[in-house]
Amino acid sequence: ETKQGLAGVRIEVELLFGINRELHGNATTDAQGYFRIDGLVPGRYRMQRESFPGYLDPTEHFIELKIESEERDTILNLHLSKGVPVSGIVQDAVTGEPVAGAHVWGSGRSRTVTSETGTFSLDRVHHDFVDYRVQHDAYEENPEVSHLNSGMTVLRVLPRPRLRGTIVNADTGMPITEFSPLVMYSPDDDPYRSDRDILHSADGTFEIYFYPMRSTQVLHVFAPGYA
Repeated sequence: ETKQGLAGVRIEVELLFGINRELHGNATTDAQGYFRIDGLVPGRYRMQRESFPGYLDPTEHFIELKIESEERDTILNLHLSKGVPVSGIVQDAVTGEPVAGAHVWGSGRSRTVTSETGTFSLDRVHHDFVDYRVQHDAYEENPEVSHLNSGMTVLRVLPRPRLRGTIVNADTGMPITEFSPLVMYSPDDDPYRSDRDILHSADGTFEIYFYPMRSTQVLHVFAPGYA
């Protein structure tokens, strides 16, 4: 990669006071890539930069630096790595069907959402290694990655275990339309409840996605007028 300076990169510096942070200065790089922030008192700072088109987001959210004296400049060089564009598709690992609406992360914090046909494009990922992650309610996060001769990247994700059913009146057999299903996860040492992974509708049907690492999963149903 070239060592040419980049213009228009915004830099922010915060002075650290224990757990408190005070925005102390910012600057934007000039035509040669230089920036300068004056008036910084001695102390510990954190510095971060904004995303820059065509370049990888930083792997670390900020850089910590220490300014020893007001009498001399502190010089810090930031090196930005160019990203490469990637196009691909997210597929169900079992059926091969495309997965729409999945969030896809690449290197750094580059991310996007798949289209109705499961395709995605990332404009800047690392040219040597990409640690892909996929987020969708119905699928596991870590995909199996393969590359086609066409240059397209295929991410195959495993479906999460799920339970489908209908809540009905025990006497009449009619669906109960007003209910709140709730899953209780009971790991060995940290029992808690969550309804984040439950989809239910007004006709009494429900669909629950489970995390397989949970050893015990109990379904509770709350409905007005029912025990």
